[in-house]
Amino acid sequence: MRAAKKAIVEGRIGNVVAANVMCLAYKPEAYFSEPWRRRAGGGPILINMIHEIDLIRHLCGEVVTVQAASTNRTRGYEVEDSAACTLELESGTVVNISLSDTAASPWNWDTAAGEDRQLFDYRPVPTHFFAGTDGALSLPDCALWSYVGEKGRDRPIHDQRISMEEGNVYANQLRHFVDVVRGTAEPLTSAQDATQTLAVTLAVMAAAQTGQKIDLRTDARFKAAGGAT
Repeated sequence: MRAAKKAIVEGRIGNVVAANVMCLAYKPEAYFSEPWRRRAGGGPILINMIHEIDLIRHLCGEVVTVQAASTNRTRGYEVEDSAACTLELESGTVVNISLSDTAASPWNWDTAAGEDRQLFDYRPVPTHFFAGTDGALSLPDCALWSYVGEKGRDRPIHDQRISMEEGNVYANQLRHFVDVVRGTAEPLTSAQDATQTLAVTLAVMAAAQTGQKIDLRTDARFKAAGGAT
């Protein structure tokens, strides 16, 4: 994430115009032995998509409008098992997120990033795609695509791997938490930032339930929760 943020801030792919995110995994039946995971509020939008929305906000900026659809047709539980949403950002970037916890697929962060290889089978495939006016970036493989010289769909496009620092993600998070508690570091994120991510996620749920486009700038429900202003 640090490497991706740095590349985008430095303008290596130009203005980000579109992004596609896949969060498609198969949760085994044993996962649903806990009753709350079968009930409203315990589904993949609040459990999984919220992380993707947090990532989008971190890399690309604030969300202003939301459209979404969801279904529980595969498992038939009270809660959704699959969903999709389209987000419009303040910058004009449009983002599509595809989500399912009943899809037999490697295209999810836990499988592709290899952060916990004891719990998740590691498969190094890209799952997040960011397209800009000067290039494109995929994650978690950190592949940056760009032209040499003139841009155009008829021109050769080349890829390279942007450099990143290897490390234990969970250990790094814990070290930062300890440093914040000790007063030797400022938090990388805030409660207000987390609240805004939650507001967008709740807007996705509302948009899926109503079929209506939601504007977080004007909808009092989500402005009060900390949505974009």
